[in-house]
Amino acid sequence: MKQKVVIKVSMNNHASGFFCFSPQSPHTKAMRLAGGFPGVQSVALVGDRDQIEVKGEVDAINLANSLRKKFGSADIMSVDEVKKEESEKKPEEDVKPIPWPYPRHEIVYVHPEPWW
Repeated sequence: MKQKVVIKVSMNNHASGFFCFSPQSPHTKAMRLAGGFPGVQSVALVGDRDQIEVKGEVDAINLANSLRKKFGSADIMSVDEVKKEESEKKPEEDVKPIPWPYPRHEIVYVHPEPWW
C-alpha cells in the first residue's frame, strides 16, 4: 500500500558544525536521509520548507525516529493512502505507423584477411 507521509522537521535549530566540514544545508541532509529508506519513491519539501513529503511504501514511525535522531524534533503531520486517479487518463487512440518512402539500403562491411 503506497502512502504519502508528511513530516514536520525543525531544521532551524540544527547545528551542523563549521561550514567547511559540512557544506550541505539541513534541507539536503533531511531529504537524503528520507530518500535512503527502503520503499521510498519520491521525497519533496512542502509548506514553508520545514515539511518533508515522502511517497512510497515506507514505515513512517521509523522515518520520523531517524529524522528526530538527526535533527532533534520531527512530528508526523499526516499519513494518507495514495489513490490512482482514473478520471484523468485519456483514452488511447490507434496510432498507425507512417511508412518510410525511401528504399532501405543495406550496408555490408567485408573485413580483409590479415596480412600475416
